[in-house]
Amino acid sequence: MPPAVVLLVLLVALIPSASSLAAPSPLPLNTNAGVAAMAGHRRTLVTFDIDGTIVRQAGPGANAMHTLAFAHAFKEVFGLDAGIDEVKHAGSTDQLILCKVLAHRGLSIKDEVAPKLPELRAAMLRYVEDNREGAADGLELLPGVKSLLEEQRRAKT
Repeated sequence: MPPAVVLLVLLVALIPSASSLAAPSPLPLNTNAGVAAMAGHRRTLVTFDIDGTIVRQAGPGANAMHTLAFAHAFKEVFGLDAGIDEVKHAGSTDQLILCKVLAHRGLSIKDEVAPKLPELRAAMLRYVEDNREGAADGLELLPGVKSLLEEQRRAKT
């Protein structure tokens, strides 16, 4: 699961007043049983941007989990003390941010970074999982989000 998705699930589960919204585990679609279970079922996927839509950054810890997860991955996989603020990254996916920072540091995307992307993502995910108690620090759930997500859960068909 991409770190941003895990972070969203953790945020929904950990942000005060949203703890009842943690999503159940999805069916394992990579297995025959999962595919068979989904056969004949139509599902609607509702997606949201996170920052400014679901939550907003607030206070001194704003965006800390995200920033620290990247720094951890750069250090663990490449031994670099690097951070996302070295490049313009607003609106970029996590994978693109990883590539931008490492290219900025002189690494070849094709030869050095691309083969290590799974390790980088895994390192970010481990960081988030290991530090989940602080996942919601510096984030504020926006008004109406909890009721919207509860409504979506009730309406699942």
